[in-house]
Amino acid sequence: MDRVDASDSPEQFLRLETELRELTDRQRVIDAVESRRREAFLRRQAAESGTFAGVLQDLGERRALVAVSTIDRHQLRGIIRTIGTDFVSLRAPGVGAYLVMLGAVTAVRAEPDAAPSIGDRVVSVGASLGAVLGELVADHPTVTIHTLSGDHVEGELRSSGLDVVSLRTGTSTTYVPIEAVSHCSIP
Repeated sequence: MDRVDASDSPEQFLRLETELRELTDRQRVIDAVESRRREAFLRRQAAESGTFAGVLQDLGERRALVAVSTIDRHQLRGIIRTIGTDFVSLRAPGVGAYLVMLGAVTAVRAEPDAAPSIGDRVVSVGASLGAVLGELVADHPTVTIHTLSGDHVEGELRSSGLDVVSLRTGTSTTYVPIEAVSHCSIP
């Protein structure tokens, strides 16, 4: 750039003003490109650090209606309430609750037009399915247990141990290994 002094013509001032405007415009473009690159990098980094539990937590905090598909071909609809060490609970309006083993989940679909979840955070999880069922034993609720093989057992919850749940079914007791559970329905 040339030095300008009071003796310069108006054309030189206009040329200098034009050069400054062009330089400023170029810098704005460079800054905008760099900002988009930085934003894309941060989004990519967040997506790469996402976890399934983090996605479930995001959806639960938004109280988004979800459809959970299970390995035994059930579609469970509800709002995520709790994430345990080995299960996720759904509150299904008008139905009750579902306790779904994480190992039985094949997909979680959010309601249409819901914002995407990345799950890029640490999630503190609660108790195990066995422990939660153990807390319910005192009330002896009627529970339906769906197994990974597609069977289901309905009865009064009698006990929940480290790896087994027992239900009173009529005049007998049925024992279900927790590792065989797909999900439980509790009215």
